Amino acid sequence: MPTFRKPVSSMPCRHTTLILSLLLLAFPSVTLALPSGGNAVMFLAVAASLILLVTGGKLGVPMADTADAGVRAFVVALLLPIAAILVSNIAHGRLVPNTFDSPARFLLAIPLFVGLRRVSRSLAPWTDLAFALGGIVAGAVAFADSTLRTGTRAESALLNPIHFGDIALIIGALSLLSIRWRRHDQQWVKWLKAAGFLAGGYASWASQTRGGWVALPVIVVICLAVEMRRRSLRAKLGVAALAIACVVLPLVLSATVQARFLSVASDLHALAEGQVDTSVGVRLELWRTALGLFRDNLLFGLGPHGFHDAMAPMAAAGKLTAMAADLGRGEVHNQLLAYAADYGTLGLIAMLSLYACPAWLFWRGLRQPAREQSRAALMGLVLVTGFFIFGLTVETFNLKVTAAFYATLLAVFAAFTYPAESSTKCAR
Repeated sequence: MPTFRKPVSSMPCRHTTLILSLLLLAFPSVTLALPSGGNAVMFLAVAASLILLVTGGKLGVPMADTADAGVRAFVVALLLPIAAILVSNIAHGRLVPNTFDSPARFLLAIPLFVGLRRVSRSLAPWTDLAFALGGIVAGAVAFADSTLRTGTRAESALLNPIHFGDIALIIGALSLLSIRWRRHDQQWVKWLKAAGFLAGGYASWASQTRGGWVALPVIVVICLAVEMRRRSLRAKLGVAALAIACVVLPLVLSATVQARFLSVASDLHALAEGQVDTSVGVRLELWRTALGLFRDNLLFGLGPHGFHDAMAPMAAAGKLTAMAADLGRGEVHNQLLAYAADYGTLGLIAMLSLYACPAWLFWRGLRQPAREQSRAALMGLVLVTGFFIFGLTVETFNLKVTAAFYATLLAVFAAFTYPAESSTKCAR
């Protein structure tokens, strides 16, 4: 008699995939609203992915089922930050455990990516509401915070105004891009996603974070260039005019936005007069210092917390103002220079790879035949572009929650862009 093979571990697959869907739906919202929420959801999602890999008999080298060079480079890029820090720690003869906290999130993104690749076609279609809900939560948090603390920049319980505003802006943009991502949206779903975009934009405005505002025009240009390739010239001009209006109107109509950008001109004028202790002046001083320290410690950098520890001696020697040194003990205010100063050339390469390799992967993914895949690639490209620009004026990965946010969404968008060749829908 003929025998029929039962689908391997179909019940664990169904249940675990449902859990993953719920976790992905909640991830943007809990990242902004709950202390340690984003980290907790990421750890649970990684655990669920490992369960899928073990029960499906697929535990192994994460690159084994593909010959795609972009996927291989992506996985290597996720490994490099923790490798760079380990090499620098060893070279300086001391292991500092907390230096591995944030880069460990990139390491955890690898099993998450591998697991999601296997079941991306089985994840519930309503997971695409994650960014709409996240944008609405961001707007609610910003409204409550700015209402309760009149005259201050909006922030969350865990994130300062800069990181809160940056993440809110990205979530809002992804909410708009998620329209018709995984399905043909009903009208109310489109309105919900548009509301997520507007609420995320409001949260960014309330945070008064200029880095996000600078990233917005770049994100708009990328989206227009990709989405309008096959449209008529008239449609392109109309959408371009609307996009320009969305970017320019806040600058023209909002006194808050105008004041924040005018303060940059004021800071530059003060710097020309010899006054360093301004927002812009301090950043320029810290960047100059980080470059000098990187040049003097090219191979392995200053070591764990090296830039932080160098601030007091440099201030005492008159090489930095007291204000710049005090702020420098917190961060370099540039993600690339932070890794270069502390971890040397390998640290700089690791950080550049963490932007460049995913960007390359998603750029190639724009040519994927299915809309679900190509739109995921565009969303991933927006994520990488935004975080790269944010990282030019602030350290984006010195907090575990921001590293977890970036790493988790990298894994999600990469998995949807490049589902595993062996992936199938879980048996029903």
